[in-house]
Amino acid sequence: MKKGIFASLIVLLLIVIALGGCTDENIDNVDETNGTVDENGGDDENGESFSFPSSIPFFGGEEDFNKENDIASLTTEDWSGLAPIMSRTPNVFVWDLIEPSKGEFDFTLTDAVVSDAFDSWIVICAQLWPFASWDQEGKEECQVPENIRGENNHMFEKFPDYRCKPQDMEAYQSFLKELVERYDGDDNFGSYPIDDSLKDKIRQNPVIYWEIMNEVDDGPFFVGTLEDYVDILRNTYEAIKEACEECQVIIAHAKFETGVDETKDYYSSLIPLGAGNYFDIYHVCDPISALEAVIGSLDKPVVTLESGGGMPSDMARIAITYAADGFSSCLTSMVPDEFKYGIKEIGGDPEKEEEFFKEYLLYKNGSKTLQYYALQTLTTELGYFEREKVEPYEAGDGVSGFKFYFEDKAPVYVFFIGEMAWAVDDPALQLGNEEETVSLDFEQFLVKDLYGNEEIKSQSFTLEWSNVYFVTEISNQGTD
Repeated sequence: MKKGIFASLIVLLLIVIALGGCTDENIDNVDETNGTVDENGGDDENGESFSFPSSIPFFGGEEDFNKENDIASLTTEDWSGLAPIMSRTPNVFVWDLIEPSKGEFDFTLTDAVVSDAFDSWIVICAQLWPFASWDQEGKEECQVPENIRGENNHMFEKFPDYRCKPQDMEAYQSFLKELVERYDGDDNFGSYPIDDSLKDKIRQNPVIYWEIMNEVDDGPFFVGTLEDYVDILRNTYEAIKEACEECQVIIAHAKFETGVDETKDYYSSLIPLGAGNYFDIYHVCDPISALEAVIGSLDKPVVTLESGGGMPSDMARIAITYAADGFSSCLTSMVPDEFKYGIKEIGGDPEKEEEFFKEYLLYKNGSKTLQYYALQTLTTELGYFEREKVEPYEAGDGVSGFKFYFEDKAPVYVFFIGEMAWAVDDPALQLGNEEETVSLDFEQFLVKDLYGNEEIKSQSFTLEWSNVYFVTEISNQGTD
């Protein structure tokens, strides 16, 4: 063989390895204790061809892009390796931060967040908080208890201590229109200066999804009644739609620890108050049937934005459960931050610390966890599935199976041991054998596990309890 040809083949082989992502070899080198990994090529580098999805991404996480709060931070390359993905941004779109004095706007933080989201290939779900100190200060009944004030609780350091509904609703609506116009992606960027480079980013990745507060029925986020919340929702919806008709308003979720009955009670209280006229997307963390029991047939999309921990296979089971149930979006993963670390009361215990970081996308030293690679596999295999075309697939006793359809590639079959589950601590997750065999009517098929390891099989393969499997029939690859 000529030297030139041999050298060309070596170069080609290196390129293939570099583009391989999380392959069998490099995932086997993951050290679950410290998170080190031999990344032969790292994350996807095809930024030139990426375009933001036209509809809400199904998979997502939670990131405020404030690295000061992070124990470890994902880089823009790390995030882009998970695309397509949506991120909920708590503690950013706060009225008090953006309009610290009436009529004086400061978009420094939100501009930085929107810019970082574009660079990271992230679609933003902006969690909106309608509190400004200058609007409520002096109203003692609106002040939250001392233990949840910003100076005493890291979670609320960007929140004012007064959290009633806006007192000056006209001023609040004016703020909203200015905010939404700046980031909605049309050629009207509002009344305040904005860099041309940021304009270009916003045009490609506008802020379309607005979640109006969180846990308004019971919790530290809001001082008021459900009637007060519906008033906020109405005024917010009207202001957002006036500025951006295409923007989508997401209603607040009920207190996260509540169950199906509480979710029913929450919507049973809100709907008669007229709330249904003032949002575009439901937000629940229970089966859609719980919502349908209150409203009848669905009239709007449903999402779940409550990011949770759990081991990678738990996270994947839950996400797949939501997909099969008809949800439009499911946020499952988080970057470790000081607040979440603090409330776990780890206290420097090495075992508790190891378990804590395994549930997040990064270890303390900044290296990627198996959770990261699991989410990467989910987005790679299922990122663009057709939302109304996920079918149960009979795989035998003790195994859950699903068939995901796509517009531009062959169906992907997903299998795991046990039943569908709605929470990490659901007893269904603890049931099932350690191993199960799945037989398929395919001559040959490609099996990929949750961590990117691949193998070609025929007729049958073995599932392990701690994993999730994605199967594509080889003879049908590239077909509808």
